[in-house]
Amino acid sequence: MKKKIIVGNWKMNPTTLDEAKRIYKSTKVVASKLKNIIVVACPPALYTSSFLKNKKESKLVIGVQN
Repeated sequence: MKKKIIVGNWKMNPTTLDEAKRIYKSTKVVASKLKNIIVVACPPALYTSSFLKNKKESKLVIGVQN
């Protein structure tokens, strides 16, 4: 069975790291319940390292914006 990919590019939103963490946590909960779907969150580059260093086994993948 093919997996589908959902990518959410946050552009330059949210404006604070705390808000970004809240969005990340809620997205992670939803992603954990999905089957055959890969979820990629692309937070602002400023916050990317915060999510990568806390990465544990998860169905939510972190991407970067270009």
